Amino acid sequence: MRATSFVSRGIAVLAVVASALIGLTGVGNAAAGSKIGTAALQVIKNVGAGNGCMDLTSYAPGTAVTLYQCNSSANSQWFDLLSDGTFRSYGSGLCMDVSSYTVGAVVHMEVCHGGTSQKFDLWGDYTISAAGAPNLCLDLRSYNNGTPVILAICGTQGSQKWAQW
Repeated sequence: MRATSFVSRGIAVLAVVASALIGLTGVGNAAAGSKIGTAALQVIKNVGAGNGCMDLTSYAPGTAVTLYQCNSSANSQWFDLLSDGTFRSYGSGLCMDVSSYTVGAVVHMEVCHGGTSQKFDLWGDYTISAAGAPNLCLDLRSYNNGTPVILAICGTQGSQKWAQW
């Protein structure tokens, strides 16, 4: 059962991703069963994409979170992981959100409200799951610039691995 495995692997996994996101040493040394806490402001890279990072094409509510070539000068790629599990855009002040917990749902930005649709869990295996549906992880259908970040059944593929750039 995914919920049980998330609980059991949550703490170590989240520690690894948080370590990766905040640049701590020892990234990858925690057990894959752990959830990681909060992180400082970071650019979030997709491990499978090579040099592709989460990006925003606009600062308007409803804007999809997409993949784009990593560049540290773009405010559109800087995110804070807050203590309540929300990802807040540095450039827009909006939070990552999902409209539904279905495979293929596009992750987008909305005014921060603190609801479950805006909460995510970071895991030591570098996956990020929706708090309201722990069996659904952030994923990509391709590694092309502009590809939206979507929800998909959690797995081990590189398209579901996220770390600090």
